[in-house]
Amino acid sequence: MRVWLATAAVALALLAVLVSLLDNAQEALAFFTVATVAAGVQARSVREPFAGNRRRLAIGIAVLWLIAVIWIDVLLLMYQSASRPPPEPEATYLGLTATVYHLVALHGGAGLSALAAFLPRGWFRVQEGRLTS
Repeated sequence: MRVWLATAAVALALLAVLVSLLDNAQEALAFFTVATVAAGVQARSVREPFAGNRRRLAIGIAVLWLIAVIWIDVLLLMYQSASRPPPEPEATYLGLTATVYHLVALHGGAGLSALAAFLPRGWFRVQEGRLTS
């Protein structure tokens, strides 16, 4: 289950990479490229047996995601609160702006990464074809 959570974080970060390419947002592209690689490394590290250095690596990646969320949220709040001229209309992709995709990928990826790293052992088990907790 941990691998699926981390793989979902890879998918979210990869979606943000694709939107960044379409939107020509170079800073976001660089950030989400690194986030995609980090989530991929975490997906590989959370395989069983989940212990030792692999566990520390997965936890370190999750902590870095959470630090990035806090830092980017603070920067976004500062940007939104600064007095500036009205923004120009942004391009949309499937009806949503690139910022929405970036925030969903950032927060969703951080949440999935944290779950993959911090869920207790045996939280989800498959018994007789059923998923139980």
